[in-house]
Amino acid sequence: MTKTFVIKAETGPVRKKLKQETSDGVMIIPMNGKKSQVPVGEGVNVKVFTALDMKSTRLQILASWQSYNPPTIVSIFRKAYPNTGTLSVMLSRFRKRLGGVDNPPPEEGYLDQIKLSKQEYGSIRSQASQQRTKNSMAVHVVSNCDAIVLQALQYLTSNDPNLAYCALLCTTGLRPIEILKVAKFSTKLNNNQGDKQAWFACQNRFAKRGNVKSNYNPCRDRCFLAPFWMIERALSVVRKRWPVSHMDNVQINRRYSSHLGIVLQKAYPQWPGINAKMCRRFFAVYAYEYFGKSFFNEGSSQSSLIGFSHWMLGHASLGDEAIAYQSLVLRPKPKLQLFEIGRTLKVNESN
Repeated sequence: MTKTFVIKAETGPVRKKLKQETSDGVMIIPMNGKKSQVPVGEGVNVKVFTALDMKSTRLQILASWQSYNPPTIVSIFRKAYPNTGTLSVMLSRFRKRLGGVDNPPPEEGYLDQIKLSKQEYGSIRSQASQQRTKNSMAVHVVSNCDAIVLQALQYLTSNDPNLAYCALLCTTGLRPIEILKVAKFSTKLNNNQGDKQAWFACQNRFAKRGNVKSNYNPCRDRCFLAPFWMIERALSVVRKRWPVSHMDNVQINRRYSSHLGIVLQKAYPQWPGINAKMCRRFFAVYAYEYFGKSFFNEGSSQSSLIGFSHWMLGHASLGDEAIAYQSLVLRPKPKLQLFEIGRTLKVNESN
């Protein structure tokens, strides 16, 4: 499916002058197939060209996929998305959507061919790895970490789902999609955590574990910055407000990410530039001060920050992405009496 556009371009010295003064190019005016809508004056050249309308094209392919073979679909998407990373994401989303239509195409021999080449996927992974390594070189200093945790603990006692969501990001390190839908917990732990037992739960569902097999028990004991009963209650408040079990991750992200990002920034005005990914890093570094040195062997061992972050945040393997958790610095170090405060937390029924 295509839409028709025109380019209005001045001729002669005027065009040459415009080219020298601006790098934005020429104006593109939607035509909707009607040339008469565009006024053309003297000394003006009009060039008509067609641009791909991907929304209509996707709908047409979904309605009559039998008329298209996989290489043709990939070729159409290449024209619309010149960036390889974006192209990969859009193909993956479309493949999933195509597999959900009535009378879908077969997985083997059709859907599995709607993809990029191995070399292109390798290039995407390499670029992402280089970008993560570059980002890990930039140190982010948080100078008011105790105040942020106190604020999060206060939000945790509220019945407001917006505040509960913001509290969970900092006190659990969960991804937004895990808070809204994915994460599942059990109070039955693999190891006894002594007097800190109430601050632990066993997590058995993560957002990005995929099909990677691990030698570890799929249910991981992991800590929180508040007793688990408070975490469990906040999760219930959030999921009651946003019931998304019928939606996939892409739909949830499109519908709620903007709102939740704004809510998070308003909830912690003392932390400029805060986002969900930064909250994961913050949780890992802050929790390490209270739990990391005595977790794995009941108080006798000492884990590294990378190992602790990898385990608590549900990473499938120790990769270079774990380096980012060393680039956030708490200055001064946490001094909060976390466990004493946690034992006195009470639900604020008035909110």
